[in-house]
Amino acid sequence: MLSRFKQFNYSIESIFLVIALLAGTFFVFITPIYYVPDEQWHYARVLQIANGNLGLEKRGNTLGASLDKSQASFAVEGGNLTALSSLSYNLGKYGRSSGPKNVFVKTGATYSPIAYVPQAIGVVIAKVFGLGQALTFYVSRFASLLMYIFLMYFAIKIAPFAKWFYFTVGLLPMSLSLASSVSADQLVLASIALAVAYYLTLFDKQKLSMSEATIIIGSAMVISLMKAPYSIVLLMFALLPQRMFKDRKAYFAFLLSLVASILVFNFGWNYFVGTYSGAEVTRAMFPTLPANPGQQISSIVASPAVFLIKFVYSFFIQGSYYLSSMIGILGQGNLVLNSLVYFLYTILLTLTLLLDSAEQKSIYWYHRLFSGGLIISLIGFISIVMYLTWTAVGATLVRGVQGRYFLPLLFLVPIATNGILIKKIEMHKVRLKVFLVIVNSILLADVLISLYHYYN
Repeated sequence: MLSRFKQFNYSIESIFLVIALLAGTFFVFITPIYYVPDEQWHYARVLQIANGNLGLEKRGNTLGASLDKSQASFAVEGGNLTALSSLSYNLGKYGRSSGPKNVFVKTGATYSPIAYVPQAIGVVIAKVFGLGQALTFYVSRFASLLMYIFLMYFAIKIAPFAKWFYFTVGLLPMSLSLASSVSADQLVLASIALAVAYYLTLFDKQKLSMSEATIIIGSAMVISLMKAPYSIVLLMFALLPQRMFKDRKAYFAFLLSLVASILVFNFGWNYFVGTYSGAEVTRAMFPTLPANPGQQISSIVASPAVFLIKFVYSFFIQGSYYLSSMIGILGQGNLVLNSLVYFLYTILLTLTLLLDSAEQKSIYWYHRLFSGGLIISLIGFISIVMYLTWTAVGATLVRGVQGRYFLPLLFLVPIATNGILIKKIEMHKVRLKVFLVIVNSILLADVLISLYHYYN
């Protein structure tokens, strides 16, 4: 039996690639169109970018995109089509793109084109082959999945430790659901994973080369143009020791470039497109929401302690929902998996966090503290944004927070807990690999079966 185990010598990233490709492809085609949160808005933005219009348009109080008649019809009416029913619509009601792009379709997706590069490439490829709108959508989804797998593959490959934790997070139902959609979340998730993994590879280096510094600054720029709040994760590179630089001047030049790239590209994009604030976008798209950002800000300033109590109370009351929705409450938030699946995934995440590889190096306490601070700060920032834009004045709970917002933060957890948790659990490496692959595969298979029965 052991000899059979020893034959199982594939790399962790290769195993991830195979499982993610198989399961992700299932997600792409079994999930009906626009059945991932905000996917309809994201796709209108994708079409706009694929048409060559990189900016955003405003008409009155509404943000949107100018599309051709066929694109606009599909963007508004194409929801809930399955992959099978899409075949009959391919050259029918939602046919090929043609004609002037003068039909305005509203969208709340205000991210830069960087966040939609793979999806837009998918649309362009579909146009080349003359596909109708429905099948073009699925090609765009599949392109999104391939980019996610590509980035996660290299994140797992270069990570010096916590590879199995990355593996498990990358295969969570919610991770694959987002990766198999046209939203901007998949690129953010995988990019943060790759950035943190790259950060870990620098711990043993004596000197930081110019090319490495350029990669770090470039990553900060790109992630800032995807989803601004998550770009502060790149501030962890500010903790690189001064000894890694040529001199003190080079060290401070690097710090200044890092911070400036995050700030300039965050605010620069918003200035360039002239978009609304997040609160204005939310009000424009959801005019019936009871939130009033102005009054909420006043209440926080007047009594920050009350807000802090609401924040803590919300996590106490809704903590299980945050965890479940981070692991995977699928569809439009209406496909709840078996409670045993959530429990087993929680155990699996904890187990893989404990199982650091023998190559793990000790991390200075301030790296752990800073990573923990980033996690707490981003959770707090997300909660404040949701409190301002989604929560009714006087409400006792912060509304609008979903666990999927916390997924990118999971990649900081191995740093924050380094040296605190059990260093290593003695177990035959090959047997452990087989065990983790089997458990992940069984859980994913159960999720895919649930998806199939729910949508058919």
